[in-house]
Amino acid sequence: MIVDLHCHPSLKPYNNEPFSDALGEPNSNIWKYTEMLGFRRKISSMVYNMIVKETAKDSQCYLESMHTGDMPGAVVALHPVERGWFDLNSKHSKRLKGWRFRVFLLGLFLPKKKRKFLASMMSGFQLEKIEKIFARVSEGQGVDYYNGELFLEYDFWQRNEGKDHNGKTYVLAKNYDDWKSIMDAWAAGDKTRMAFILSVEGAHSFTNIKRGSHFKTSYANLSEADKEQLGQSTLSNIELMKGSSQAVGNRFDKHHAPFFISLCHMYNNFMSGHAKSYEDHNGILPGMTTLLDQWTALDDGITELGWKAIKALLDRTNGRRVLIDVKHMSARAREEFYGFVDERKTDGDSIPVLFSHGGVNGFIDNNLNRKDTNKLNENHYFSRWSINASNRDVAMVIDSGGILGIALHEGRLPGGVAKDRIKQLKKKGTKGGLKNEHLRLALSHLFHFRFAYEKQGAEDPSKAWDHVCLGSDYDGMMNPFDSYHYASDFKTFMEDSVAFITKVIDGSEYLYYYPNENMYAKLKGEKAEAMMDGLTPHALLEKFMFSNQDTFLSKYFTSEYLNNDA
Repeated sequence: MIVDLHCHPSLKPYNNEPFSDALGEPNSNIWKYTEMLGFRRKISSMVYNMIVKETAKDSQCYLESMHTGDMPGAVVALHPVERGWFDLNSKHSKRLKGWRFRVFLLGLFLPKKKRKFLASMMSGFQLEKIEKIFARVSEGQGVDYYNGELFLEYDFWQRNEGKDHNGKTYVLAKNYDDWKSIMDAWAAGDKTRMAFILSVEGAHSFTNIKRGSHFKTSYANLSEADKEQLGQSTLSNIELMKGSSQAVGNRFDKHHAPFFISLCHMYNNFMSGHAKSYEDHNGILPGMTTLLDQWTALDDGITELGWKAIKALLDRTNGRRVLIDVKHMSARAREEFYGFVDERKTDGDSIPVLFSHGGVNGFIDNNLNRKDTNKLNENHYFSRWSINASNRDVAMVIDSGGILGIALHEGRLPGGVAKDRIKQLKKKGTKGGLKNEHLRLALSHLFHFRFAYEKQGAEDPSKAWDHVCLGSDYDGMMNPFDSYHYASDFKTFMEDSVAFITKVIDGSEYLYYYPNENMYAKLKGEKAEAMMDGLTPHALLEKFMFSNQDTFLSKYFTSEYLNNDA
């Protein structure tokens, strides 16, 4: 069996609910495959190849695909898509040398009237919805993320719970006992029900933004009146999401309060600085940062409102505890949060550090002066950016009893060396070679996770194998491994990984790891086998693909922990 710590199966069907596909059938069936929208000819080849070509434009983890892939359940992320995705004005690019010419090229090859087609292709949302969002952005309107989007996506899951689909249904698990009953039934051969646990990606989900200008205004630069309005609405919406009986409004069922939430995502949300995720450019050619603006609050720490939100989420007196996912937080914000976790641990409160999806970067610590640039990834096998976990992050995850999910993501895991290899293999059309490189990339991150813990001076480095799992990020507007494009391919990925590790042990294949932070090296043979700490390849993959996440849920997705019930 296989489970996933982070995926978005409802993103496309929920956002397309009011619309129909080309055959007139509803797009809102979470069980069915959603095809790529047909706007390829509306976009120039340069823009398509530079910006959108590798982003998955169809659905990867629709429920039928998950069922086929032997997946009885997952933690699914609700995600109101940030308005920054749809503000394509390029004014921010003046921060980068040579910005004028790249903005000129972008305007030439992607005029404003065609940008709605690009946004529709990247998101998978119908054009009618994109046009409404663009209109709100151009008019400088704000957005009520909680009432206008987060609660409605939750309602979408709730309305479809228990509905029959060709003899299959799903339930929203309220606790580990709910989850385990379905896992046990699946293992015994009853595959008629699936279990899903809710999470949220981005605490912008609680904000009510009154004016469009606020999206590019840091929390420190808001007026006191705006801070007051934002704080009151945010904390009130957290109460509603936690199902507090005292909260009035669109309230979650208290048993459906999300298990965890990431404090930030890709844009300014007034709570935490975020890590850079878009590449700048390729020479004179425009990149994602020519098109989209991440600058406001980039690499900042946690704000006053962020600390209030963290404490409200972790509070057990206003509904059950909601854990904090550190993915997408800046390195500075993560360090600040770790200090908070250590203080609470001293006071007897154990808070596990979650890193729901991503990879490792091979750096020993979170150097707050190190900037994420394209050059940082040159001549490296792993992506070195701070959006991935340093050895320091890995140790915090493990020592706190947390968990890290590795994403099968061509954009997030590879550095320049691995990206070039993947690009060349795609050009040659060698599917076997491409699959091998995808396996090498994912498993190198997995093995370095264990080595990173050892490098931090762990007394028992083998503990690392208990704290890492699959966190695919599928259907999250990302670039999945071509060799394992759908959730239905995860079963094959597991089988192929077992075979690949076997070859690594006998020396006919190899992985990479970072013995020091300036150099990557091959890992194979006896050294690789010793790093497995007596686990067989199959046992290791079973932990990664199922039992580690299940064990984590058995500890923390319980009334005893979330409500502090003795």
